Amino acid sequence: MKNKGITLIALVVTIVVLLILAGVSITAVFGDNGIISGAKNAKEKTNEAVKNERKDLTELLDELDSMLTGGEATQVSDAKAGELAGKGTEEDPYLIESIEDLVTFSNNVNEGNSYEEKVVKLGINLDFNSTLSYVDYTRTDYGDINKANGTEELKTELTTGGRIYTDRK
Repeated sequence: MKNKGITLIALVVTIVVLLILAGVSITAVFGDNGIISGAKNAKEKTNEAVKNERKDLTELLDELDSMLTGGEATQVSDAKAGELAGKGTEEDPYLIESIEDLVTFSNNVNEGNSYEEKVVKLGINLDFNSTLSYVDYTRTDYGDINKANGTEELKTELTTGGRIYTDRK
């Protein structure tokens, strides 16, 4: 009977020790400073660093392109990017002054606005591959334009991906 009691006590002690070790292990993996939390933080920092590197590289490439083309490329200065300036008349035409304006114009046409009997003018040469033609090439509010990988930065949406959007309503 004495051996059975000692064995039972040893079993209970072993179970308690295992529960404590399990708790410590779970905390080490899932806790605020745990492995999974650390991995998530590292992933977020890596994604942010990649985004910043891509932005810096794009700006450097635009600057080099501008130098190689004799400085023809200039940063657009559209105070209301995505809104067409003007009234659509000969005297005051709608002006497309940035890629954002062009995307808005395209969306309006796709939604049924024909701009029939309206005057629309391109106010500046635009290059989809140059961030200089965008007021903010990182914006994502236009959605998944290229129908490729979900919503990405506007420049990426317009220069990569699936198909050209040609659906008409």
